Amino acid sequence: DPLAAQRPSLTGRPITDEVAEVLAAREPLYRECAHAVLDAGDDLRALVERLAGLLEE
Repeated sequence: DPLAAQRPSLTGRPITDEVAEVLAAREPLYRECAHAVLDAGDDLRALVERLAGLLEE
């Protein structure tokens, strides 16, 4: 049974709901301590240029 090895949910709700809730609560903290935030939805070239610029600082 592939589900037997999975970590059980803490609340009985679907794990995707739990993860979404935890990430929503933590995102402000992550952004507060981040040195930079890159948007994975950006064009690859733009991401590479932004990252290269950050590395030069």
